[in-house]
Amino acid sequence: MSKQGIRITRENAKPLAALVIIYMFLSHGQDNRERQKEEAKAAIDHCQKCQLQDAKNILEKLESEKANFGQIQKVKNAIDQATPVCEKKQQKANAWRETKAAIDSALKQDLAAKASSALTTYTERWGSDSTTYEQKVAIELHQAQALVDIAETCLNREDLVCAEQHLSGAERDKHPELKLRIINLRHQLQELVLETPSAYAARINKEMKECLARGAAWSNKRCLN
Repeated sequence: MSKQGIRITRENAKPLAALVIIYMFLSHGQDNRERQKEEAKAAIDHCQKCQLQDAKNILEKLESEKANFGQIQKVKNAIDQATPVCEKKQQKANAWRETKAAIDSALKQDLAAKASSALTTYTERWGSDSTTYEQKVAIELHQAQALVDIAETCLNREDLVCAEQHLSGAERDKHPELKLRIINLRHQLQELVLETPSAYAARINKEMKECLARGAAWSNKRCLN
């Protein structure tokens, strides 16, 4: 059986052209609606990420294209809801940046108490999180290191009470970074505590001779290098 094709004549040409135009118009309109729907979803996603300017740019585009009212309204609502949340988030980020700079500056000057005060002021206003906890541990470590340094100085001048006091303070927070150093100082402290008077006198005499042999000065049972 043969198939007969459609014969284009002057009579049916105009109706066919009109149908093609209508089809293209409807197809283009459907494409626009799908695109606008995806753009509205993208704008809402920008709001969730606090990229509000990007969301506002999309909203302006949708409004200029006279997109679906419901899509426009969803984007407007998302922007309105995100604005105060994002503003607070930005304020918190700015406050932390300033606080972190103050803490770093204080620690460089060995002012751990000042650093701790700056952190406390921040957490009272914005609350604590994993970042502030890590900073708190870092400040405490700095404080413990300072106590160990003082304890070592005390041991060098054989001030046993001073050494015990500062070592005990450093041990309180149990920082693994300082564990070996504290153990060594504890061992030195124990040796000094258990040293007999005669052993002490012999050690001091030996240290004095070694000091003077190097051409250094000896004063108050210490070598002044």
